[in-house]
Amino acid sequence: MRLLVVEYESGLAQVSFGGLRKAGYAVDLAGDGGEALGEAIGQKRNFLIGYFRNF
Repeated sequence: MRLLVVEYESGLAQVSFGGLRKAGYAVDLAGDGGEALGEAIGQKRNFLIGYFRNF
């Protein structure tokens, strides 16, 4: 299963990445919405994990 994790805080992203990889998932990281869009277009994934908020 392939996941895309979208998280702008690099420390939290690395913790999420490590935990999901350890659990056996193929994981890609994106630091923001623009990067996530590029990643999402480039490869099929089973899930997108992110925290979306209004500024």
